[in-house]
Amino acid sequence: MKLLAFTDFHASPMALKKVYMIAKRMKPDYLVCTGDITIFEHNLEWVLRQLDRMPKKVILIPGNHEEGPNFSKSCKKYKNILCIDRAAFREGKYLFLGYGGGGFSFTDPEFRTWANHARKLIKKDDFVSVFRNISEIS
Repeated sequence: MKLLAFTDFHASPMALKKVYMIAKRMKPDYLVCTGDITIFEHNLEWVLRQLDRMPKKVILIPGNHEEGPNFSKSCKKYKNILCIDRAAFREGKYLFLGYGGGGFSFTDPEFRTWANHARKLIKKDDFVSVFRNISEIS
């Protein structure tokens, strides 16, 4: 599986255009964005519209600049965006795990609960072997 991963573009039109051009040229299976797509959700709908226009589906995990139910609800409006905040997405033998937001605390009880759930998902479908052999994937 070929992925194009990017992060922290903070609503930059130039960065979005660059991601789009690279995606058109590289033809990844998925684009993976690990958050901070805005500056504290300013222009969120505009950014989501731009991501929705990408040539491949965007797997999106919110950063500390996008948090809460408002963000997830906004993402659901777009068919080309899959928000995996505190969620998982499976594609064949690959498992994508997402836990977004936060970032300013050394402890997060909710994350600990999610991590235990994620461990069960990994063990359930034997995804551990995929992560152990990551060098063979690329």
